[in-house]
Amino acid sequence: MSEDVITRFIAGLPSAFDDGDENVAGKRVESENVRRLQELYRALAHDELAAALSLMAPDVEMEIRAPSELGLVCSARGAAPTLAVMQENFAKVENQEPEVVSLVAQGNKVVVIAREKGRHRTSGRPYDLHWVQHYRVRDGKIARLLELVAG
Repeated sequence: MSEDVITRFIAGLPSAFDDGDENVAGKRVESENVRRLQELYRALAHDELAAALSLMAPDVEMEIRAPSELGLVCSARGAAPTLAVMQENFAKVENQEPEVVSLVAQGNKVVVIAREKGRHRTSGRPYDLHWVQHYRVRDGKIARLLELVAG
């Protein structure tokens, strides 16, 4: 994944959250949760494992619903196992080009809708898919991630 692409993706999260919301200035909790998500994406993109772990609750749960042909590991529980699964899944793709379609945050929930293009590392085949990531934050940490992927 090129540095420019990931930087643009991460930088686009706050403006996607602000988009069309006249009352966004009063949404302090939601803004903070979006900032945490930016930090998580940044840590993962730069392989800053300690930083990524510090943003997850010790009992974080991750579930991914995706077509089996993508070969993703689809569940984990606990910060270290969740991080390991994320790394394993990212290692299966290359030339990732994620693009924010929409971001909605309400209370302790953040939902990111994105389109992503890239290439499967093993087959070399390109992919073009959409994904939705639903995060739940508890006590300032990511406590749950549900990701839905469609090709």
